[in-house]
Amino acid sequence: MSTHVAAKTQTDERHLLVRLFSSFNSSLMPRIPTPEELYHPVANHPVETIANLDRVPIEDNREPLVDLRRACPDLRLRPLNRSNLRARQSVAQRLNEVQLWLDTHHPGHHLVIIDAWRSDRMQRRGNFYGRTFLRLLHPNWPKSLIREAANKYIADPDALAPPPHSTGGAIDVRLDNAQGRCNLQGPRLKLSASRTDYSPLPEKARQGREILCAAMEHAGFSNYEEEWWHWSYGDSGWALRSNQPKACYGRACNFDSVLDFHTYDVSPNLETNKVNQTD
Repeated sequence: MSTHVAAKTQTDERHLLVRLFSSFNSSLMPRIPTPEELYHPVANHPVETIANLDRVPIEDNREPLVDLRRACPDLRLRPLNRSNLRARQSVAQRLNEVQLWLDTHHPGHHLVIIDAWRSDRMQRRGNFYGRTFLRLLHPNWPKSLIREAANKYIADPDALAPPPHSTGGAIDVRLDNAQGRCNLQGPRLKLSASRTDYSPLPEKARQGREILCAAMEHAGFSNYEEEWWHWSYGDSGWALRSNQPKACYGRACNFDSVLDFHTYDVSPNLETNKVNQTD
């Protein structure tokens, strides 16, 4: 056999081995998705990848955080892991508007606030746990995709766009009615049921989500479609979903002090300007 023929034979064998390995590997290893494919497609705006949110300009209006216990006395607060909840001043005003709308259109229904502003430490802890779990679940995914997948449910604290809850503009909510807690989740062990538009819901859960959406949208909140309970105003996600030119809330860690509720008027349907303290 000539040197030329031998070299060609070796090259063909290598190509065959590469094709066989690629076929074998692809049959065992699932295809790695793109960042966009981690999110369900939406109709009216780009999906909320880290890159898309980072492109939203932010001009923080320096609005203060307020204590929701005092700013929203008619709402029910059920914080999961702390004694109080805070949010931006305009968010508190809009939450009061939500409850007024419920009192008018669906008497007996109450908005329940589960979570609001989070400190940087809380956000980092949640994101770390999310990444750790995803690395175990998808050991072949690159770090960038693990970061994106964790960000889908627990926002990355190191992204240019601050996590929604770190801005003071995001809240997690549910509904109560006269009989108690409304079950809006549907199948509890099915992650896709968390999507707001999940269709095979029990009728009561579907009706409850419709009431919640109508009330929150009436007050100017925008929903993160991957989580029916997550709503925001003023943050980068709200700006992206609402086609706003910029976000009006950045990271709120510099507004750590809770201002006296009497100093700021957060009554519904009123301008959120500073008023004179009368007591």
